[in-house]
Amino acid sequence: MQNYKNIIIEKREKYAVITLNRPKVMNCIDIPTAQEVTDALDKLDLDPEIFGVILTGAGEKSFCAGDDVNDDWSNQPFNIAMAMRNATLPRQKMLTRIEEYSFPVIAAINGYCLGGGVDLALSCDLRIASENATFGMTEHITPLSIIVMP
Repeated sequence: MQNYKNIIIEKREKYAVITLNRPKVMNCIDIPTAQEVTDALDKLDLDPEIFGVILTGAGEKSFCAGDDVNDDWSNQPFNIAMAMRNATLPRQKMLTRIEEYSFPVIAAINGYCLGGGVDLALSCDLRIASENATFGMTEHITPLSIIVMP
């Protein structure tokens, strides 16, 4: 199996474990990470010894705290619509690949599972959460939601 920069792949008997390995940023998904997960799933799908995948996050703090807000699109104001599209497509491909995967994909959730991390967990066939798992859809929090009206 190929060595990746942002994920770790381990084979254990008849299944593989894909670990998001970006604990310094709470395992947030950036474009390269989404592409690596998709590529790993494609390769594991061809492995005759693998009949399932477990998806988890490195460290104790977070399964996945969502999309990486420091991704490229935030620095391109003149063509932000195209940049957002280019940043979103790899994530959409990853989620679709998980949803349509040939074998079960299980999310092993420990710590924070926020925003795009919830989307990632929901794309899996089964979700198993530890007692310290925390879920939240943070993209729904807006400045208007914290205004106190008299």
